[in-house]
This record gives sequence, structure tokens and C-alpha cells, in this order.
Amino acid sequence: MILRDFNIFKDILPIDRIFKKQPELGVPSLRHVIDNCVIEKDEELIAYGVIKFFAEAIMIIDRENTRKREKAEALTKIIERGISSSKNMGIEKLFLISNDENFSKVLMRKYGFRRCSGETLALELENGR
Repeated sequence: MILRDFNIFKDILPIDRIFKKQPELGVPSLRHVIDNCVIEKDEELIAYGVIKFFAEAIMIIDRENTRKREKAEALTKIIERGISSSKNMGIEKLFLISNDENFSKVLMRKYGFRRCSGETLALELENGR
């Protein structure tokens, strides 16, 4: 197997064929790409990988010293600003990890958030390097 840089002219059709076999994955756009590569075996493309920038919404609120109505208003203002600024930056998806099922339901109902397939994993990179 050989790992090599992605070549849009050579690789787009073989990658498209792979995605058509697995439509649940969706085809990633080429916007905000940090790096992308392909794997070839016997001169046939068998895998594609892409690393992209994405936006993650993080909201922290003082639960002890804030009334329920104030929490709701504060979170609404923060999420609306996050959506707006992400759109202005051309970000395709805004991710949010929620630890509260009720909050998740509100975000899905009010803003159109949806559950992501698969499991969310994170890797801490030391000093960003």
C-alpha cells in the first residue's frame, strides 16, 4: 500500500465510487481542508482521508448563580452568535457536544442541530504540535 497526496484530477472519480457504496458517510467538500491523502493498493485507490477545520461551540455558564430564564437567554445569545459567526466564516458545520439531553432536544428543535453518526472522539495534541 502507498500513501500519497490527493490529486483532484486523478482521484475524484475513484473517491466518488467509494462514497456511492457507502452513502451514509456523505461526500466531504474540499473547503477548509488542512490536508488530504489517498491510499493506493496495486495502483487502485482504496481509501481517502481528509483533515478539515471545523467549528465547535463551547458554552460555559454559572449554574449556581443564574436563574433558569437567564441561562436560557444567555445560551440562546451565545449559540445564535456562534451560528452567525460560523456562517460568516464559511464553515459548513457547527459541532456541539452536549452533556444534557434536554438541551440537546432544544438545540435540535430550535436550531436544526442533529445527532452525528458514529462516536465522537478527541485527541489532545501537545501545544498544537
